[in-house]
Order: sequence, then structure tokens, then C-alpha cells
Amino acid sequence: MELVPRDCVGSNKHVRNSEIRKIVVTVSAPTELSIEDRTLAAPFMTSPSYLSKDGRKRREILDRKLEGVRESMSVKLTDELHIKLKAAGFGTSSTTREMGSPTLDLSALPAGYAALDVSFTEVGLSSLIWSNGYEPRVNVRACLFDPSDASDWLTSDHFFYGADSSGDGPCSIPVPNYPNHRYQDLDALVDSAEEMSDVFEGAIQAIAERISRRLVSQCGSGAPVSPNDR
Repeated sequence: MELVPRDCVGSNKHVRNSEIRKIVVTVSAPTELSIEDRTLAAPFMTSPSYLSKDGRKRREILDRKLEGVRESMSVKLTDELHIKLKAAGFGTSSTTREMGSPTLDLSALPAGYAALDVSFTEVGLSSLIWSNGYEPRVNVRACLFDPSDASDWLTSDHFFYGADSSGDGPCSIPVPNYPNHRYQDLDALVDSAEEMSDVFEGAIQAIAERISRRLVSQCGSGAPVSPNDR
């Protein structure tokens, strides 16, 4: 049994276009959906809501409402990756991993498939540096493995959506300039909790698109595949 370490320690390899035609997708569910206060303006506020008893209570309410969003994210990202990779010409399949498992069993993959192993590293909402507003934060690690050599990855990238994005690089995805993607304070977050599913759905679609685009740039698009191979 060949097991791949979750931290994907190794160095990238050159990937020839002819090598990658079919990909097994596995996405680990995020273990938590956090709300982070990292504003530098907080010390200057007369009564920061996140420090108050009422603020903590409202955060607990928000956490409960967001639990369903967290639980659905791995399934939704898996589905979106299938759509995007097939559109790029790759054949795709899926495999599952127990939550918290540090390894992916490459020996269990179908013959001829590379393995795309995706994990959420940060999921939630984060306050902006110079205000008490919040915006979505979804970061994922995507590693592509060749089952014939579990000692190293073929490609490895960390994608940043929202609060941790910077610039227009291939792995950085700023939040769209929509009013419902930024929240002025904790009260606005709680009041908008029912809309969060759509907000994170948009994040997942954008990340899947960027992962697919990145794989095409690194590996070349997959060869045309018949319906029986998909």
C-alpha cells in the first residue's frame, strides 16, 4: 500500500501532456468554519462587538447556522471539479477519504488515473485589517499525484479565495465586488447567515475553475475522452 503524506512534502516534477488523461478527485471536508477577527482597528473601538457577551452569543448563533455550509463544501467542490475537468477534456472519477485521515491510498485508484488530492486549509470569514468588516476566506491545497510514484507530487498549489488573496496571480482569487460578499460587522454576518450558502458556493465554483485552469497550464488539456471513460 502506497500512502501519500497529507503535507505533500516533495518537489514539483515536469509533466508531459501525454501523461495526464484521467484524474481521480478526492476532497477532504474542512474540519471547521472559523470567524477570525484580525482588524488593527479593534483597539481603537469603544466597544468591539466581538469582545462583548452579546457578540460572543451572536457568534455562536452564526456558527450553528454555518455548520451545514461547512459539511456540504467537500461534496460541492468535488462536483464542481468534475464539471470543470471534464470540460477541459479529462476523464474523471472520485474516491473518498475519512475525515482527518493524513494519507491517500494510491494503490486503491483505478488503473491509468492520476490523483488530485484537495484539502481545505482555511474556511470561514475574516475581518479586514483596517475595519471591523468581514469577507469570506476559503483556502485550499491541491496536489496531483502519479500512482506509479507516491514519493512526490506532479503539481502542488495553494489557492486563496477572498480575505487571503493578493493580486491577480494564478492561485489568488479576490472576492467579487458584490454587496453580499462583504459584511460591515458581526451583526450583519448574523443577519445574512441564510445567504452564506450562496456566498461559499461562489467561492467553490471560482476555486474549481482556477484549479482546472492551473492543471491545464501545467499538464496540458486532457485528450478527448469517450463517455465510457468519464
